[in-house]
Amino acid sequence: MADICRKKGRASDVALLRDLCPVMETQSLCEMGRVMARTVLSALDAFGSEIEQHFTKKVCPAGECRAYMTYHILPTKCVGCGACVDACEDEAILGKPRFIHVIDQKACTQCGRCVSACDEEAIIMAGADKPRAPPRPIPIRRR
Repeated sequence: MADICRKKGRASDVALLRDLCPVMETQSLCEMGRVMARTVLSALDAFGSEIEQHFTKKVCPAGECRAYMTYHILPTKCVGCGACVDACEDEAILGKPRFIHVIDQKACTQCGRCVSACDEEAIIMAGADKPRAPPRPIPIRRR
């Protein structure tokens, strides 16, 4: 289950859990092992389609798994100050002064330093629903 939440899950993991949990439930030496097996089976039964989307669509529908979250700069709030660029040690933020900055999702390690550095609160974390953002830095229009 942890692999699924960390973007490392596969369909075979669910099949393995479905095979192992009944065995754990009957063979565990402690009550904790039996409870965990029942809990995992209940989660698979109740949320199977949501769990499946983690490895088929590469999204967390609930927006809870941090590995599936991405950071985005809202064009309506970005003032092009560059504070986020300076804070990003991964050089994942593209932009220059007076341009709306853009986060390169492939380079971003989701450290969150940019969020802390942005006084305009223009950087947000998003799950399955991503905000609209320009594909590259664009000049800021007068507001």
